Amino acid sequence: PGRGYMVKGGGGALLGEKILASRSKLNIFIVGEDKLVGRLGEKTPVPVEVEPGFVSMALASLEELGLNPRVRTSPGKRGPVVSDWGGVIVDLLTGPLEDPRGLESMLRNVPGVRETGLFLGLADYIVVGLSSCGYRVLGPYRGRAV
Repeated sequence: PGRGYMVKGGGGALLGEKILASRSKLNIFIVGEDKLVGRLGEKTPVPVEVEPGFVSMALASLEELGLNPRVRTSPGKRGPVVSDWGGVIVDLLTGPLEDPRGLESMLRNVPGVRETGLFLGLADYIVVGLSSCGYRVLGPYRGRAV
C-alpha cells in the first residue's frame, strides 16, 4: 500500500475495472485489512485476461518467463473462468514481486494477453476496513488531495 499498488481481478472483471479506473478523475478503492501485503503477489496470484484463441500460446510464453500460469477454474463449472468480456482468466503464481512495473511491461508483450490485474498508479486513496470496525485512509498516491 506504500505506493497504492494493487492486484485486482479476483472476480475476473479486471479489464472492465481497469478501463473504469483509467478513465476516472478520482479513484478510491475500499479493501479489508486482510488484503494489505508487503509486496504484491505475496498472498494472491496475479490474474491476466487472455484472448480465448491464444490461451495455449500465452500459457507457453508465461511459463517460459517463469510465471507459473494456471488457467482459473471454478468449482461446479466446466472449463475455465471467462471474464465479462469473454477472455480466459489465467492466474500467475509469481510469489512476492520485486518489480511490479517491470512485470506489467513484460506481460504487455506476451501475445494473447489482453490485460493484467496489476493496478499500478491508478489509486488516489485506499480505504482500509479494520477488524476493529474502524477504517484507515491511505494516500493520496497520485498527488490529488480531496
